[in-house]
Amino acid sequence: MLSTSKDCAEAFAADLAKPATSKVDGLIWRFDPSAAVEYAVSLAKIAPNQKPDQQKEMKQVLKWAKPFRAMQGHIFEENKTPRSSFSWDITDLVSFD
Repeated sequence: MLSTSKDCAEAFAADLAKPATSKVDGLIWRFDPSAAVEYAVSLAKIAPNQKPDQQKEMKQVLKWAKPFRAMQGHIFEENKTPRSSFSWDITDLVSFD
């Protein structure tokens, strides 16, 4: 397993090692846009030729992406009928400034 965080990799490995509590049919997926943006911002910080305007712009992107947390979906078949579900955890911020 490749990871930049030892704690995160160990936690993920521990979750994978646990036996399944119940059988789940179909495809289950999860994506966290705010985590992807945070990762992109951290990569941008190490860019050797980044200008102050670009740093300010990346902070704005991170600020606007922060409320959009994990998306998850489940695609499956029930009584020979395709079904799907989708949920998105979006937090409400009192103020952006």
